[in-house]
Amino acid sequence: MAVIESFIKQGLYAEAQSFMQSVPYTYTLSDWEKADWENYTAFIEFYMSVLQSGKKEHQLDTAAIQTLQQLADNPLPYTGSARARAWLNFFYGYDYWTDPYLPVEKSMKTASVSSTDVLLKEMDVYPNPCADWMSFSYCFADMTSDIILQIFNVQG
Repeated sequence: MAVIESFIKQGLYAEAQSFMQSVPYTYTLSDWEKADWENYTAFIEFYMSVLQSGKKEHQLDTAAIQTLQQLADNPLPYTGSARARAWLNFFYGYDYWTDPYLPVEKSMKTASVSSTDVLLKEMDVYPNPCADWMSFSYCFADMTSDIILQIFNVQG
């Protein structure tokens, strides 16, 4: 994912698209990982179309917001859906949340922070446990200052 997002930051959309298309053929993905990858790809294609139109995240028209809602409304904890929910929450005042009474796939862990001193509102990490890669989806309560996210394994 970092490679794709690096291409996007450089404005190399064709390269990002080509790399995205190669991933399912290059790596052995489980069914869940394939579904997550397709969901992530749908979000990234949407994101690239927004950037190529010259707009920013907060400048979406009604049709684009509806597309984002369709991605966000996927009930499974996929990477693209989580990013779509984060956009809608942050830029458009939506209130997507995880129902604690619904069963959660055992491959996903969710943490919510309630302290007002901490800027991290929610973080999803999946798949869990992971082998070769993991995905982080996070939502910060306040984006008025620089934020450093440090990640450690069980050994510190």
